[in-house]
Amino acid sequence: MHRSSHGTRAILFLLAAGALVLASGCSESVESPPVGGNGPVSFEGSLDPAAGTFVLKEIDALPPEHQRLRLQLIGRNLEVDAENSSISLEVGVRNLSEATLYPDVIVWLSDFLPEAVIPTNADLIPPDSGSVTDSLASGLWGYLYSDLLGDDGMLSPREISGFKQWIFYDPGLASFSFGASVEFSLHPAAAALSGIVFDDMDADGELDPDETGFGAGVIFADGPGRDATQVIQVGPNGRFGFPVDQPGLYTLTYIPPPTMAPFAALIFTTPNPLEVFMAPGPDRLPQAFHDANFGVHSPGHPIQLVEITDRNPEDIPTDPYRLGEAWIRHTVLGLNGLGFSGCSGGHPFRLYMAGGFAESNPVQATLVLSHDDRGELCDAYFEESRFFELAPIIHLYKEMYDGGNGIRLNLITPDGHRELFLSF
Repeated sequence: MHRSSHGTRAILFLLAAGALVLASGCSESVESPPVGGNGPVSFEGSLDPAAGTFVLKEIDALPPEHQRLRLQLIGRNLEVDAENSSISLEVGVRNLSEATLYPDVIVWLSDFLPEAVIPTNADLIPPDSGSVTDSLASGLWGYLYSDLLGDDGMLSPREISGFKQWIFYDPGLASFSFGASVEFSLHPAAAALSGIVFDDMDADGELDPDETGFGAGVIFADGPGRDATQVIQVGPNGRFGFPVDQPGLYTLTYIPPPTMAPFAALIFTTPNPLEVFMAPGPDRLPQAFHDANFGVHSPGHPIQLVEITDRNPEDIPTDPYRLGEAWIRHTVLGLNGLGFSGCSGGHPFRLYMAGGFAESNPVQATLVLSHDDRGELCDAYFEESRFFELAPIIHLYKEMYDGGNGIRLNLITPDGHRELFLSF
């Protein structure tokens, strides 16, 4: 994660072992002394799953030249999950000073003792820039608070950020200690354009709480003021980001690594390339955007090509089946809940565009899904999914017509018709 060097940044250090207790179910806080500029202030802290307590203690004072900024870290809702050997705490940041904090606001965690304890839901990985001091140059996990700073995207005087849950994997649920640092800017900085490449398990185009990141591949970024395409590496947790100095339209393209499933066998459930408009703020600088997400779905069955035929739809034979859900993501038709009887799963299905285009506005086409039950006489019932590439239909349309932005599809199945729209 690149963080801009514009303006002055401050870092508050937190290190491990004990004084103020944040018990499960309570809302307490630990306050730093007044700070400002670049001066760090250190804390000690520890977390005890058995007692259900969280402890932080200030250990260093600041020199007089840094007596300008006051912060609090506020913890609440400590929970222990014995079954999964994990413990969690919700943490917020409060600004008690008269200064305004600007993004990126990040809490970095490090120096876990014992070393087997690690955060499992951190937003960021160790940075490759020099904005964090050498003592925290390795073993960092970052929690990004920039999207929890209210509608104006900054932490104003006396304002508290939203709370973010920190989850730790703690083998044996033993007491552990860790270090942390709060990083922020005292001056407006370049806005960040960031997102996550995630495993869209239900292929709905939305990032759900149980869906994880694809930690591989690269993002190609083009936008205003760029002489060449910028290449951004996707982090191990699927996250990526880069600073943006000018407002305008940015185009992001995700390229998966060769080790992932073949490109043709992946379904992008969100646009790829993805266009993001970075709107200017009151100061004419771009505003941050942290939801440039790419959903990727790897189906259990290969993606088949639609077949184009001149036959009439009623002349295409099909054995009985039921269809649950039909959807289109870009040029891929997904069919979920295909139910059929037989002795085994994996029955052949073929999708046809039959009878050519219907001259209407928009132009229409008829799809027929054909099923071969292989002559099996067993009464077992199976439900599966199938995926079909519809690009041949678009190519045929463009050979025959000028203009237009989509085709209305009428999908014929034994249990009725489904209307879909293929846009391009």
